[in-house]
Parts: sequence; C-alpha cells; structure tokens
Amino acid sequence: MADTRMSREANKQRLKQNVISRNDDMGEGKRHPSLLVYVITAFSIAAFIYGAYYYTTCTMRSDYSISWQVNDKTEDGEIETFRGFREFAGGIIKYTKDGAEYVDKKGSVVWERSYQLNAPIIDTGDEYAVIADQGATSIYIFNNSEVTGVSETILPISLVKISDTGIVYAVLNDSDAEYITAFRPDGSAIDLSVKSIVNGDGYPFDIDTSPDGTELITSYTGIEGGKIANSVVFRNFGSVGQNADARRVVGGFKDEFAGHMTGRVHFSTNEYSQAFYDGGIVFFSTKVLNSPEVLKNVVFDRKMLAIAYNDKMTAVLLDNGQPVSDGNAENKASENANASGSSKSGNEGTDKENKNKEDKNKNDKKADVADKKEISTEDNSKAPYTLIILDNAGNQTGSADVDISYKDICISKNTVIVYGSKDIRAYSAKGTLRGDLSFEDGEISKITGSDKDGMFYAVTSNAIMQIRY
Repeated sequence: MADTRMSREANKQRLKQNVISRNDDMGEGKRHPSLLVYVITAFSIAAFIYGAYYYTTCTMRSDYSISWQVNDKTEDGEIETFRGFREFAGGIIKYTKDGAEYVDKKGSVVWERSYQLNAPIIDTGDEYAVIADQGATSIYIFNNSEVTGVSETILPISLVKISDTGIVYAVLNDSDAEYITAFRPDGSAIDLSVKSIVNGDGYPFDIDTSPDGTELITSYTGIEGGKIANSVVFRNFGSVGQNADARRVVGGFKDEFAGHMTGRVHFSTNEYSQAFYDGGIVFFSTKVLNSPEVLKNVVFDRKMLAIAYNDKMTAVLLDNGQPVSDGNAENKASENANASGSSKSGNEGTDKENKNKEDKNKNDKKADVADKKEISTEDNSKAPYTLIILDNAGNQTGSADVDISYKDICISKNTVIVYGSKDIRAYSAKGTLRGDLSFEDGEISKITGSDKDGMFYAVTSNAIMQIRY
C-alpha cells in the first residue's frame, strides 16, 4: 500500500510539474515577442501615419465626387431672388428674406425657420448663428439643433456678430449716434450699451467678438480736420474691462490706418485678431487682455481683390495686373475691395498725383511707428493673381500663382479654395496645389468651406452639393 501511495504522489508531482512548465512556456511566449515583431509593427504604424499625412496634405487631385445634393428651389419650383449661404457646424445655412434652414454634413435638414426680413444679414460661430434684419429690428439666434432665441431691438440694426458661446453684439443706429448692445443665446438683453457720437467718435464700420464673447474689436470711421479718419478700438466686457473706462476700452490704434479705410475686423481666436484695410492687414495680439498690441502690419503693393479667414489662417488674393489666359475674368474686384475696406478716389490728373504723393508721405511716416511694421510682397509673378497665406501672427506660410478666372475665395479647414464658375483650385497652407477641379455639374455661384480637408459645399442655381475630392 505504501508503494502504491508513493507511486500516486510521484505521478501527481510529475503531472503538476508538466502543467506548470507548459504554462510558464506559454507565458514566456506572450510576454517576450521577438525584436523583429516590434520593428515590423512600428514600421507599419509609421508607414500608415505617413501615408495618411501625405494623402491629405501633399497629393494633388483632379477628380471629385458628390456625396449628397439638396434641391434649392421653393415648393412651387421658383428660385428666391435673394439667397445667402454660410458655413456652420460642419454643414451649411441657407438664408433668404422668407426664412432659413440648416443642412448638416450628412445632407439632412436639421431646422427650418420662417420669417419676413427685408435685408437679412448673418454671422456664425462654432456652435451658434445669428440672422438679423439690417435696417429693421428683428434678431434670430440658432444653435445646431434649433432656434434658441428671438429678440426685437428698439432702434434699427446695422451690424450683428455672434460668439462661440452664443453672445450676440448688435450695432443700432439713430440719426446722430450708434449704440453697441448685447444679447444672450435665449434672446434676452444684456445690461450693456456703448454709445458713439458719429460727429465725434465716428461710425462703427465693422465689429467682431472673440470666440468667448468677452472681447470686442471695432473699426471706426469719422472725419478729422476735414479728412476721413479711421481707428480700431478694443473693448473687454469681462472682469479685466471693469478696470477700464465706462466704455470698457482697453486699447486703440490710429497711426497704422492713417490715410486708409478699415472695412473688416476679425477675431481668429481669443488671443489673435486682424484689421483689414485698403492696402494691408494689421495683426493684433490680445494675450495681455488689458493691453492689445500690434504684431505685424502686412502691407501689399498690389490691389487686394479678395480675403478669407478662419481660426488658423488668413488668405489674400492679389491683382498682378496680368490678363487671364481665357479672357473671361470673373473677378469681383470692386465688390471684394469694398468689403475689405478699400475706397476709390475718382480724382484724375494732377489731383491724383498729389494725392499719391500725400499717401506715400503718410506711409513713410507710418513705417517709423513700430519695429514690427511692414512686410511687402514683391510683384514678380507673371500670373494674373497671387494668393498669399498667413498665420494668425501675420507670418507668411505660403503663396501661389493663380491663373484661373475667379469669383471668390474661401477657406475649408486647412485649405484655401479659389473658384470661378467652373474652375476650382485648392491650396494647402504652404501654397501647395492640392486640388485642380473642373466642375461639371452646373455653374458655381458660391463655395463655402467645411470642417474637413478635401471637402466643401458648392452652390449652383438650383442645388447645394457636398463635394469631396
């Protein structure tokens, strides 16, 4: 019996040892793959990342596809006499005098709102949009799912801007003064009012708010000494602005705009903003909230035909004075120049020469104002147009010659798009050509950007299309 028990114990020990040994071998195999496996895995991941990067940033594409198409006609088949379009929340808002609708990136109509406006104007942020009746008193506020607020002002509206947080700033006017007021996303009024006397302070030509809604930049145009004067003023309606004057002014700039008109101002981020004038762009920093500063004054030696911007970059299309090869230039030079703040004199002969000399003397004086002052672009291109791309601090990141007839330009994510009725060119931030498309599905009336590279929205006379290339 003893031998039998010993034999059984010995067998148990051997079996136990075999199980432990196999488990150890299996564990060692899992915990210690060979170096070659590591190398192959790392190489595969790196190759995939580089391939994706190269495809999205370096390849040039000439073909496109239509992801979806929405018919752009009324129920009775008519096209509205006024139609406006604006990129919003990855999709697009269409607005008319009779109503607005938001189509998301999947082509679905998320919301529709009927109204009766004589002259609708729009502004959009990342999460909110506002539509108002210019010259009247109605304001409608939206997010990406519904109407969040409706408001009526006491005085007629001339401008509206909205922040990413849904705060709306509106410029109201009467016969001799302008008032900047504010509203919450639900349409309720904020206890805030800034009054400007037109004969003293000037007329608020354009405004914009920072994404967080606490800062405001305003371009004022007035008369000083019988001549047009322009200034750009920063206000802070947060805690920092409480330590400023009653009008919350934390900074003002005049010398940079002497002899010019500033037609557009824009906040890219809470820290960076720009003022566009006839001849250049001034880039500002508000990193120090109570002391805005000029980063660069980028001066162009050619006419600015069109501008576009988003939260990362600014694009400018310049006129090189060369004819377009096909002889059918569609450029909207006067319209876009006026939008960016340019003015035409109309004086001829000696008067014009004297004015040019006067402007040159003013510009020479301006050059002495600050060290970080002027960057001029050289006119050495034989193409009809030159595209200049800059970052938020005013540093040039890229440029490209453009030889197609154009209607306008826009920015889609990290891509600048120059387009005409049929031709579409897409450029990276470095100026590399990424798309050269010939549009064959109608005549383009407008293109707006999206939240993805390689995608945009094209508007024709009867449809809105999401285009991928």
